[in-house]
Amino acid sequence: MNMTAGIIEWPTELIERILSFVQPEHHDKEVSIDQRKHLSVESFEPAPDRSRGSISDIGRFRCVCKRFEEIGRPVLFTRVTIRFSAKGLKTLQNLAASAHLACLVERFTYLVPYFYDDDANDLDALSEDLQRTGLRNTDIDSLRRKRTEQRAICSNEDDVLILKQAIARFTKLKLVQLLRVADSEDRMLLSYLSRHEDARSVLNLDWSRACSHAARTIITALLTSINVPWSRFSLLQLSPESAQYLSTLAERLEVLTLHFDDNEDLDAKVQELSTVFKEVFTRARNMRAVHVGFPSHRPLTLPFKTVFHDVRWEKLVAFGVQGWELEQDEIFNMVRRHPGLRGLRLRDVHLKEGSLWKDVLKVLRAEMHELQWVSLRRIGGGGGRLESAEELDDDGLRVDNNKRKYWERWVLRRCPEHGES
Repeated sequence: MNMTAGIIEWPTELIERILSFVQPEHHDKEVSIDQRKHLSVESFEPAPDRSRGSISDIGRFRCVCKRFEEIGRPVLFTRVTIRFSAKGLKTLQNLAASAHLACLVERFTYLVPYFYDDDANDLDALSEDLQRTGLRNTDIDSLRRKRTEQRAICSNEDDVLILKQAIARFTKLKLVQLLRVADSEDRMLLSYLSRHEDARSVLNLDWSRACSHAARTIITALLTSINVPWSRFSLLQLSPESAQYLSTLAERLEVLTLHFDDNEDLDAKVQELSTVFKEVFTRARNMRAVHVGFPSHRPLTLPFKTVFHDVRWEKLVAFGVQGWELEQDEIFNMVRRHPGLRGLRLRDVHLKEGSLWKDVLKVLRAEMHELQWVSLRRIGGGGGRLESAEELDDDGLRVDNNKRKYWERWVLRRCPEHGES
């Protein structure tokens, strides 16, 4: 390398290496869906930190010269995050209008705030009380602005139009992710409402309506974008009412991540959706990875069959559930239908009376020969190398973290101390 050359003449590989420290997420290798990290990180990626300056830094870098603009382009636009707001939708519209940028998008994350109830949105009536609880005038002004924006966007269907335009131009799109977002003033208002339930008749924030609206509009956009190769869909704070829209996506799905929002009547609502799940999972013949989760502190008590209906996916390599009370036979039946599983997550799963984890682990170890990883974090219910399941110290009550890790390694025939085979 010519040591007198300026940075503009440096090799592209070196500049990209430097940028990887500014925006490391872009340079992370795609996580294979059969790896443990896929469900732990890839599918559960949090909303980006709005205070992070890396996006602005890359933007300024692109302004230096044409070469830097080209190098920085994929760093900024491979993964795109847009918020349901007037500003966010305008950004998305501008991106869609730039074909050379839109064609770079592989992952699209849609951040959706709580919606105001149509019949309970009188912010002015509670403004004095809210100020006494710590909200400033600027916070209340922000809430008013978002309420007005929400009404206008939904009334004019701006989001429907712009989402259709944008997704149709995302010709490399792989994953679509819908996440809930709340600013500090939203959280303060939600906290106030949780302490003053009677105030909800005057002013209420509704996630169920927001989630249903966002799911419907984004799924409509996906279905009208025929030439877009997406196959992965993730909803991490799903309201039960929103699940009905999933059936229209089923035949395209290869990876599905669903995590249901906390709900007082979750068992009853999931029971009502049983026929929807049957339609979705029966039609999703190309499914390679699926995760369905429920609140850890309020696990689902319905049978496995209520959701999965004994469906068998020939291509499935990773399967996960979270927040469920199950019989051991339900787990046996699931894994035996999928002997080629390479990854299995049973997070926050509690076995019902009469079932023991040692019996589950015995079956996994003896029959699931393709397994590469098992996750048993926070399960419950029910040194040297152990050869018998009877030696796993299963008292049928509590499974602490050390025991959980030990059991995972035992299933995979790995050293309990070092994780080696």
